[in-house]
Amino acid sequence: KTLTQNSQKCILLEELRNNCETIRQSLPEIIEWAKESDFKDLQANGYWTYVKIVEKFIDLVEDSIRNENSKPFDHKLVKVSRVLLVYLDTVCKTREAAEIDFNFNTKKLFAPFPEYLTKYFNDYFAEDHWSDVQTIYGHFSCFWLCRSLSFLLNIFTLLTAIVSKFPESLCALWDRDYRGKTLLETMRNANTDFPFSMWAITEWRIHTKLLVPLFNIGSGLRTSTVFIPRQKTWIIPEWSKGRVQRKYFAEYQSRGKGVRCRLLQHRTKSQNDTLVLHMHGGGFITQSPDSHEMYLRHWASNISGVPILSVDYTLNVKYPIALQEVLDVYLWCVSGNPNVKKLLGFNPTKIVLCGDSAGGLLGITLCAVLHDIRKIYERNHENVNLLFPSSFVGIYTTFNFHHLTPSLLLSLIEPVVATGPLLACAGLYTLGVRYDEDFAELEKEFENKEIPDSSISGLWLSKSRAFHKLMEVARKISRSVFGQKSAWYRCDIEKFEQRLAHIFRIAQHPYINAMNTDLIESLENMSVFLITSHYDVLLDNNVEFAKTWKGEITLDVVDGLSHGFLHWCFLSREAQKASDICLKRLQQAIGFY
Repeated sequence: KTLTQNSQKCILLEELRNNCETIRQSLPEIIEWAKESDFKDLQANGYWTYVKIVEKFIDLVEDSIRNENSKPFDHKLVKVSRVLLVYLDTVCKTREAAEIDFNFNTKKLFAPFPEYLTKYFNDYFAEDHWSDVQTIYGHFSCFWLCRSLSFLLNIFTLLTAIVSKFPESLCALWDRDYRGKTLLETMRNANTDFPFSMWAITEWRIHTKLLVPLFNIGSGLRTSTVFIPRQKTWIIPEWSKGRVQRKYFAEYQSRGKGVRCRLLQHRTKSQNDTLVLHMHGGGFITQSPDSHEMYLRHWASNISGVPILSVDYTLNVKYPIALQEVLDVYLWCVSGNPNVKKLLGFNPTKIVLCGDSAGGLLGITLCAVLHDIRKIYERNHENVNLLFPSSFVGIYTTFNFHHLTPSLLLSLIEPVVATGPLLACAGLYTLGVRYDEDFAELEKEFENKEIPDSSISGLWLSKSRAFHKLMEVARKISRSVFGQKSAWYRCDIEKFEQRLAHIFRIAQHPYINAMNTDLIESLENMSVFLITSHYDVLLDNNVEFAKTWKGEITLDVVDGLSHGFLHWCFLSREAQKASDICLKRLQQAIGFY
């Protein structure tokens, strides 16, 4: 028996050595790709992310070998190396797809998403890799992050696993293999109900009414809930009907409470009549200004009385409902209405837009809408001076829905912002779909509409019978785990192709795709400040936006943190430092220095 165990150990060690050697030999080429894709001298993009994860993995292996005398070598590291090989292969193929498209696409980090996504989806759901990824989720989750955030996310994902199949899932407390399996099933079957309901923990009253005020005692802030009246002059139509349109109705609605917002302002009187308009993140599915006040209150107390107005836009709705609400709030703030001065103490002469994740997308696409409104005024020779945002501060913002990037491949092993939740967000914002059944009425529309070739080129990859079988197996697992409603992307392969092509066609709309060339060229007078992290799945979105932007731009990339780090800023020293960088850029945008 001992001989057999030693033999198995030797086999696993040999596999680990071979896998590490294969990865090592590939690193020089990946580093070259990384250097080609950098923004200025900043070494940050999805290729560097892979290199940094490999370095962290090597540290794990060396620690295990170094401590072999005190405890047995952890053979599960072999499974991690297998996943990193799949990760490596996918990174290389993404690079190939991007190079093929260089004649039409100068963004080296972007691969044509629909063309390659089906193969990526195939790998993501391949049963051969399930046990390997389960090992990462259960035993080595977030090993690439700083210690404090890794600890916090491990607690969060443990709670997610327990809630997903409670009470059976209580064994996740002591059974790490079960924990990894449950998390994997959860992320690969994510819909807008779960795991997003776990993201809403910060909405609990114990957080918003007790912890947030407790952590900000003595800040000297005034906070209040306000309702901004809706306007009916400028209407954003649905995606198929073009851009913003003018409607000649009454200026402001008299019915209803309007758009709910949270106003945070230090008791110190503002010196320069500046307003910060903030849009929260949450994938258009969850969270609110209240759940973001943990860091917003700290910021508001350090910007010399400049108020922060955070928009509580409608969740779980498709484009353009949330963007319309943000537009309504903005137009009211610059309208000169006497109630604006009554609320803020002044009429803003300068507005800074600020948003994280999905909120950042709403902020930057709002600029596209305002640009079109200004063009309509100019075309009609109307002497209307529409106040335009002076700056945009975006934190781990999504700018593009329809391209695959190296950093997005991190969702292969990311335990929170995984591929399933990302697809759920994309389906909701573009089409308003949440479940498989929501597409029932749209299927006829798909049958009658011709999808442009540019949207479906290369989908021959998904025709493989093996992939079709894997999708069927995954769909059955989804229904068995969650009981009834399957996510929209858990369907047969033909439907998946059709749905995906339609979603990415909508995602190219200039009010959804912030990488739109016309938008970028028309807004060069606005200063932009972007903050993200090396382990953010949206890192490459920010890097490419920075490379494309024509005007003044600053890009900060923090280390050791993942997407959503602001939510942990009072529990993680590293996250707090990153929040301070965000505050510094906000102060700079306001004009402190």
